[in-house]
Amino acid sequence: MTIESSSLFEVNSSIYLNLSFMASPQFEGVGVEDRDLTFKVTDSSGEQNYDPGVIWHFNPDIMLENFTLNAGNRSLIEGDYIAEGTTLTFTGKVRFVAVDLAPPSYSYSVSLEAPQDLPLALKPGEDGWFSGNMNAIASGLYRVSLGVYAGNGIIEPTPIPIRLQIDDQAPTIIGFEPAMVAMNSTGLILQFELQEIDAGLNSENIPVTCIAKSGLSTLGDEIIGEATLIIGGDISRFVVNLSFETIRGDYLECWFDVGDNAGNPIGGEGSAQTWPIRISIEETRPDFEIISANVFSQPIILGQKNSIKLDISNQGSKYNQQINLSFGANTLVDDRIVFEEIETVIITAQDFENGIVVIKWVPDWIGELELVIIIDSDNVVDESSENNSFTLDVYIDPAPVDDGFFSSQSSLVMTGVVTLLIGCIVMLLDALRRRESGYEEWIDEEDED
Repeated sequence: MTIESSSLFEVNSSIYLNLSFMASPQFEGVGVEDRDLTFKVTDSSGEQNYDPGVIWHFNPDIMLENFTLNAGNRSLIEGDYIAEGTTLTFTGKVRFVAVDLAPPSYSYSVSLEAPQDLPLALKPGEDGWFSGNMNAIASGLYRVSLGVYAGNGIIEPTPIPIRLQIDDQAPTIIGFEPAMVAMNSTGLILQFELQEIDAGLNSENIPVTCIAKSGLSTLGDEIIGEATLIIGGDISRFVVNLSFETIRGDYLECWFDVGDNAGNPIGGEGSAQTWPIRISIEETRPDFEIISANVFSQPIILGQKNSIKLDISNQGSKYNQQINLSFGANTLVDDRIVFEEIETVIITAQDFENGIVVIKWVPDWIGELELVIIIDSDNVVDESSENNSFTLDVYIDPAPVDDGFFSSQSSLVMTGVVTLLIGCIVMLLDALRRRESGYEEWIDEEDED
């Protein structure tokens, strides 16, 4: 025991003594019993013993305080889950029980203990603070162990360990829908299921990132959304509403930013941009096409009935409604090419299954003609391709001359001429009949005379 300092001062004829002393951890002369403090004072009157009535005892016991066990920024408590291999940080302070002072560093020891691992000895600072790291490799008790090297002190209270559980299973995607998204759509409601059994998911809102791809090439910008929890449990269901510009490509890749409370990030499909889930992008619209067109009868004669055979197909999804098919001709009007419709017919789903449509046609034009056939002519169906027209160049011969007597460019004109001739003949015959009848009456009158 060492006297560190002393001082005397007087107040109102009373003399006061300030005394400071320090006992080292090896001090064993007192034990745990209370002791008196006696002063021997020597002055001009001689030596005198003085008892100030101060009772004291020496307490060399040490303790651990401000102990924390952290995994990164996460403070761990009893029963927490941690990922296998997580780095744990032990922090604390050693002090005397009786007073907030650190024991000399040579008088005690500090070590860290973890299941299935060797103890890790630490060297605390002069202020009693220490910090050290260990990796979690098994479930069990994680603790700080103190030891006393000098003196008769004990550890009071004994440091309390923290029981931790290892969670070595990362959350995984076990299902999602839909498996496809329609080409040219502008939105998608994605539902997916996450399995997490031990520690539980670390959030009820999960960031979702998607990108459209064609082959190995990305198309457009990333699509960002946040999925919300719909059903919780070991298998949780989430839904996210994704909005984007008109989508195209071969497939949509999506991945998720989520982990569990033990610190395990999501694993498997959907865990990263390099391991995403894939949603195929498929064309769901019909695509009508006229493959070919042929005129049945050749040559094509003015005014004579003919037929045009069309080979048609639907290269897209099935369409069960009726649509219009129009055909006409491109004609030159005021130095402009104008489409003049000849007729519009109805095409049914059965026609597409058969693949053939026949159009009846009576030509009323002589010479070269560009026939134009348009499927879905009123453009009421949204198609993947709107190239629905087919052009057929034909030549129309004039009607044959009848006995060299007359010719016409129109069957209607021919019919009119024939009708007129028949009328003239009938009138001529009637006139002759009337003339003969009048002549006979004149002969009869002559005979009577």
